[in-house]
Amino acid sequence: MPRPEVIIRMAKNDDGDVIERLMELVVAFQWDNWKIDWHDIEPNWLAAEINGEVVGVIQVVPAKPIGRIECLVINPTLPLLTRTRVMRSLTNYGISVVRMHGAQAVSSMIPRRYSDYLAQGLSEDWIELDDGAMLAKRLV
Repeated sequence: MPRPEVIIRMAKNDDGDVIERLMELVVAFQWDNWKIDWHDIEPNWLAAEINGEVVGVIQVVPAKPIGRIECLVINPTLPLLTRTRVMRSLTNYGISVVRMHGAQAVSSMIPRRYSDYLAQGLSEDWIELDDGAMLAKRLV
């Protein structure tokens, strides 16, 4: 059986509802029910599609000398091998974007509960820099 093709594209503001649903699926970014508005996301998100459906996203923050790729979220109902392919596609494309903007390195925070993503990253030449807490502060 052929593997479905993973298409990576820049996410559009219209993808906000899909991103919010993915965040809810993995119980991410729902701090104290803050009601984050996901409808103004351009140009900082990439979307992964399979058969026309957005199945994963990642935030790309170009900066010099260190860019960031964050908030990787992939539909947890996908088979493990498909999730791995989506993760690789999103992270590789994100790395290309920050490199294109002049970054010499890229960093990303992976929560410990996503041990499969952490293991995959470590197997692909990422290094673990530190341990800590991810903090957030509401701005609106």
